[in-house]
Parts: sequence; C-alpha cells; structure tokens
Amino acid sequence: MSFFMVGSFYVSIKLFYKNYFRQLTNTPNFNWKHPDLWNFFDGEDGIGFSTLFGYSYSILLIFTGLVSIATPIDRAVSYFKIIAIIFSVLTILSIVGIVAFLIGTGFWPHEKQYNPDTQQWTELPQQNFSWLTLAGVIMLSTYLVPFIMRPIDFIWNLPQYLLGMTAYLLMMPVFINVMQCYSMCNLHDISWGNRPSASSGTSALSIHDKKQQELKSKYMVFRVNFLTFWICANIFYAIIIENYAQVDDTSSGEVIVANTGQFGFLEIFATYLACLVVYRVFFGGIHILKFKILRNFYRAYKTPIVDLHQEVKRLRQTTRDWNESVVEADYDLIEEHNDYDEVTQNDIMLSDGMGPGG
Repeated sequence: MSFFMVGSFYVSIKLFYKNYFRQLTNTPNFNWKHPDLWNFFDGEDGIGFSTLFGYSYSILLIFTGLVSIATPIDRAVSYFKIIAIIFSVLTILSIVGIVAFLIGTGFWPHEKQYNPDTQQWTELPQQNFSWLTLAGVIMLSTYLVPFIMRPIDFIWNLPQYLLGMTAYLLMMPVFINVMQCYSMCNLHDISWGNRPSASSGTSALSIHDKKQQELKSKYMVFRVNFLTFWICANIFYAIIIENYAQVDDTSSGEVIVANTGQFGFLEIFATYLACLVVYRVFFGGIHILKFKILRNFYRAYKTPIVDLHQEVKRLRQTTRDWNESVVEADYDLIEEHNDYDEVTQNDIMLSDGMGPGG
C-alpha cells in the first residue's frame, strides 16, 4: 500500500473537498443567489473545482519531481518548504473537516433523499449503520494509541504529546509527497549512508573509472524505468479509486437516496484501509509486548544503559581516524568478492581521500 501512497493521499483529499463543497453549495437558495459558484462546485460547464484541484495538485507533484531530479538537496530545501506548507494546509483542513463530518454523521445516520426538481435533500426516518463512520473512527483513533499504551506518561506530558501530534500531522504530507517523490527520483544516488564523506556513490564500490561509469549508467537507467512505472501506477490507482468512489452525484438529474447502509465501493475501500490500521496496531502491540516480557524476565534480552554522547567522545579519542572502521569494512567487503589481488588496502584509503599520514 505504501507504493500507492501518493495516489491514495491525493484521492482522499480530493474526494473530501469535492463532496464537502458540493454539500455546502447544493441548495436552491445558493444556486439562485450564486449561480457561478454553484456551477463551479456542482455544475458540469467549464472548468470546475474537481478539474482545477486535480491540475493544481498535479502541478505541485510534477514540480516536486523536477526539483528532486535537477536540483541538489541543499538548494532544493527552500522549494520543498513552500510545497510542504501548501500540502500541510490542505491536509490539516481535510482532517478537521473529516472529524466534523464524522461527528455530524454519527454511526446511525438518517437516510436522505434528493429531489432533482426542488434540488433539496429530505431527511427520512429510516436509520442505517454507517461503515464509513466506523472506518473513519478506526483510522483516526490511531492518534490515541500513545494514551492507551502509556496513559500516565501521556497525562504528565500532555503538551509534548500534543506538540508531537501537531508536528506529525503537519509533516505527514511532506513524508508522503515530498520525501517519497525525492527518493523515487534519486534511486540512482548511492552516495549516502554509512560510508566515508569522501566517497561518492560508485567510487565506494570500485576504484576503476570505467566500472564506476558503467555502474552509474545502470543505476540511472533503473531509476528512469522504476520512476516511470511508479508514476503510471499511482496515476491509474488514483483514476480508478476516484471513478468508483463517486457518491451522491446530483448532476445526473435522478432521485438519489443516501445513507442506505449498502456496502458499496467507497465503504469497501475505507474498510480495507481501516483493516490495515488494525493489523499494524495489533501486531505492533504484540511485538512490543513480547519484547518487554523478554527484556524483563530473560537476562539475554536485557539492554545495557549507554550514554551515547560519552560513547561518541570515547570513540573519537580512541580511533585514529573517524572513518577508519568504515574503510576496514570496505576492505573486508572487497576481500569477500576475491578482488584483493586488484585492490589493496592502500588503494582503498587513497580512493577515500586518506593518503599516507591521514
């Protein structure tokens, strides 16, 4: 599901805003007083809200991809900040709106009938269970997991928890859209990780220029193929979900009955997402419980308390070169591949920018 995270996030936000504005403006009085706005949100003539939102969101994603491909990360941060602010505002407003919708709807909403002649919704006495409300409550309740797992700590550190939750909600679209787009656009870049700062990508794997160029070209070709497949998959995913998840479309001119309790496509999709949340929380809780039991009752699983700041200071004092341990790891890796005859340990140190004398 993480593979389609960008497409799923786009569909979720678009469907919420589309249906929210449609319900807000789909009244006879609004249609009579503000025909242009009604046509923008509910009509089919010209460029409406759905089309404009889709184009705008797509432009932001395309711009994110172009910046990720063509701009170094230190220069791209300023662009990403602007994009992150826009995505964060859209996300926060949609979450607040979804919470308000769940509170207003409840688990047993009344049926509503739409009359195309009067363009009005009429509430019927029949009530049905709402699977959408149940799925929404399950997905939003994950934010209460810290309170359930550690209630005393949650109460004593309530400001910190609220601040962390707010930061998480603000950074969630950054992780989903910006960071995932950047990672997909830079799959060929292997210069990061636990290697010496002087090493850059393929030079850490081979000291021969020809092999470095071959590796680099292969990585770039793989990046293009995988990125193309990822983009197409998310586009098709978003189109399929959006087309099948249309609810309460009043533009057809037919009598519509909402909140019937039927298990349609949108209910199936929402329940599927809720089941994923339950699966992760349940088995994650079992894993944490198992670890705590083993750590408290078995000596082999007890973890020593280590002051990381003091440990880093000790390593810096006792290690001749901070990157020495990494160089030795590279040397062992090459030796395992039977390349010791071609590349000596001195060559590895020279390729890492560490000649004689450090």
